[in-house]
Amino acid sequence: MKNIFLLLISFLMISCSTQKVLKTDTQQDIDLSGRWNTTDAEIATNELFNSFTTSSWLKEYQAKNDLKPRIEILEFDGNFRNGGEQLEKYFKQYAKSASSVELIENRSEKMPEFLLRGKITAEEFVTENDNYIDYIIVAELIDIQKNVLWEDKTIVKKYLKD
Repeated sequence: MKNIFLLLISFLMISCSTQKVLKTDTQQDIDLSGRWNTTDAEIATNELFNSFTTSSWLKEYQAKNDLKPRIEILEFDGNFRNGGEQLEKYFKQYAKSASSVELIENRSEKMPEFLLRGKITAEEFVTENDNYIDYIIVAELIDIQKNVLWEDKTIVKKYLKD
């Protein structure tokens, strides 16, 4: 009888508890950590690649030449784990699908005319009111002699929860 009474009270307590359900769009990305993730990499790369494809350098190159510029994507250096690798991956994806450039992935097929490289750095800021990280992404296009022909940067600010 005592066990039945405890079971009944437990069931009553569980059934009366309130549960909060947060409904979200299934297509929406939710960032719970505030740290760098693949969505950030894709958004930053998209912004930088669009900047490159609309740049005056590319327009001038296309006006002077009948061929697409042959570009190899080099390493993106980073001061934290996996930051640069994600950027390289997305730059290659965008370059493959772009009609304005020819991506060179294997030097045995053709020699690249230009190299796209970059870096990503993370700087953490802690103030009385805010706690955030700025991810600074810089991309640059260089020629074979290492002259910088195009450069752009974007910053992704990620707020951190205490």
